Amino acid sequence: MTRRCEGTTNAGKPCGANPLKPGTVIDGITVSGDYCRKHDLLLPASARLQGLQPGGEKGRPPKRRVVDVILDRIEEKVDELFDILWEAAHAERAVVVGNGPTAFVEMVPDHPTRKAAVAEMLDRGYGRPKQSSEVTVITQDAIDVAIERMERELAERDGDSGEPGVDRALQASESSASG
Repeated sequence: MTRRCEGTTNAGKPCGANPLKPGTVIDGITVSGDYCRKHDLLLPASARLQGLQPGGEKGRPPKRRVVDVILDRIEEKVDELFDILWEAAHAERAVVVGNGPTAFVEMVPDHPTRKAAVAEMLDRGYGRPKQSSEVTVITQDAIDVAIERMERELAERDGDSGEPGVDRALQASESSASG
């Protein structure tokens, strides 16, 4: 069974922390092992845990996530990053016009780069468009109706009466084989 501190919290509930190891010496005091560092009253105040100080944070501050660090860095440079997209939205590329000694370079709009930059700015500003998908559900009733229709069409093509489930050509071949 795990030992627990015999002290109580401010709410009067059992502490529940692990007690100090019996015989441990802290600031010249040998502890009994019945209490945690906060509740052992034999320890000097400087050696005891004092709990929260007025105005202090509750517990240890949470560790920052990598994504939060990245988002902070992006927010610091948002103007610079937007300027890059803005420049890309006005991108041009060099095209050689003509050949030989009369050839020259002309700057023309780079439409694929411009389109990608504008799409990226719109996605960041308004969010990406919602994706939709179409689902077609075929019920057993629809399958039965389709089978009956196909049987009727086959029967009409074979010159049969059109009764579903009756294959006149098969019946004719069976009767000729038996007779």
